[in-house]
Amino acid sequence: MSEGARQFLSLIWLVLIVLLPVLPAWILFKYLPSTAVVKGPLKGLDINVGGAYAAYFILVVLLLYTRERFVTPALYQVWAVHGTVTDETDDVPLELFKEQDISLIPPELNVYEHGSFSLHFYSSPPPGGQGFEYPELNIGHKNFGNIKILLDPAELKSQKNQRWSANIDESSRQIHLKIRLHKLPPPPWSGP
Repeated sequence: MSEGARQFLSLIWLVLIVLLPVLPAWILFKYLPSTAVVKGPLKGLDINVGGAYAAYFILVVLLLYTRERFVTPALYQVWAVHGTVTDETDDVPLELFKEQDISLIPPELNVYEHGSFSLHFYSSPPPGGQGFEYPELNIGHKNFGNIKILLDPAELKSQKNQRWSANIDESSRQIHLKIRLHKLPPPPWSGP
């Protein structure tokens, strides 16, 4: 969007903010007697208004105090996760990384060559309605140990772990992971 178009939209919003309240005040003035009076304290302010403006003031205050009934909270969030899985000893990406090596419950996952993956997950409020529930990411690979990471951004920020690191951008809801899997010792040789 060009700077001129952005300034034009800002001007339109300013005009709407200034002129839009005039319409309900005019309607209230036309159809209600002009003897309405609102007087008294409101949150530490001494209010004294009359006429159609008093009726409009009452309407606005009622709408502000009852808006929670009309505004629905976010039902879910969509997060994007991108990551690379490496051998923790030499930090080299794992070759032939397969879909069986990584899982998300519920699954929505893309696995790429050279130890990369991307996925999207949805978080939703628990039955109590406070906060959001996040899935757990399970990663493993042949001859490497498994690792589990809870994809809660607050947990990822607060935890320091040697086997993984996380970069979190909450504004765009993106998580970038760097995961280092521990190579397992070779199984003991069992002869014929």
